[in-house]
Amino acid sequence: MEVSAEPEFWTAEAKWAQSLADSGSVPQIAGIVAHVPLELGVQAGVLLDDLIAEVPLFRGVRQAEAQNFLLNASYVEGVRQLAARNLSLDLLVNTTTQIMEASALAQQVPQARFVIDHMGIGPYLSSDPAFFASWAKAIIAISQVPNVYVKLSLNSYDPWTYDQVQPYIFHVLKSFGFRRALYGGCPRSSRRTSRSIGS
Repeated sequence: MEVSAEPEFWTAEAKWAQSLADSGSVPQIAGIVAHVPLELGVQAGVLLDDLIAEVPLFRGVRQAEAQNFLLNASYVEGVRQLAARNLSLDLLVNTTTQIMEASALAQQVPQARFVIDHMGIGPYLSSDPAFFASWAKAIIAISQVPNVYVKLSLNSYDPWTYDQVQPYIFHVLKSFGFRRALYGGCPRSSRRTSRSIGS
């Protein structure tokens, strides 16, 4: 379960999600992915330890709109703090440039586990052949980094068809393989992605 509240509420929301699991009202919660400001570097480790102590199902951090800072020294140190605690990092990257920055980050911190959310597309799925070719090249490159995984999902309200989604799903699975692919994400995309996977 991802929790993604406003910055001043992210700790409270993670604890709230934990309370739902503890009470049994949402038994499906097996893990919680929260927000932690990894850009704080070493100090992020203190915040991670607090969440580990107070949220037993805390399993990782999600970085929304991961752009222009992934390779900053303080952020890299924050990721090292995450890896030292055996937690994963979900990255919402939406452009080929961001995918390549994520690849460089993963290579700098090989002991960390990374998940590329929404296949590295975000809300920008396109039927433009040039867009697909550029994205596909970046996906092949990042799939060569063994500590990177990918989430099969979309993040869009647009009415994409099965035929539009399928090439993206197939390319991700060909590049990463089934063992490094997760399925999940936004409910609005689950039907289209599940149909593509099933095919």
